[in-house]
Amino acid sequence: MKIEGTRIVLDPEIRRTLVEGEGAHNVTPRAAAAYMINTVVAEAGGKVIVSEPAEGIMIFGAVFNAR
Repeated sequence: MKIEGTRIVLDPEIRRTLVEGEGAHNVTPRAAAAYMINTVVAEAGGKVIVSEPAEGIMIFGAVFNAR
């Protein structure tokens, strides 16, 4: 997904949960959707990726190995 705007902010907790899942931290209700996305992608053999925002654009998505 491509996000464009003059000011893009992704909360660090949500970013971490999207990319790492639960990890060493408890999942808060606020990050529950990000945890669900990470879990679904991981169970399908993929990985969530999130770019750093640059010049008003950010990209995030999931990558999977070909079967």
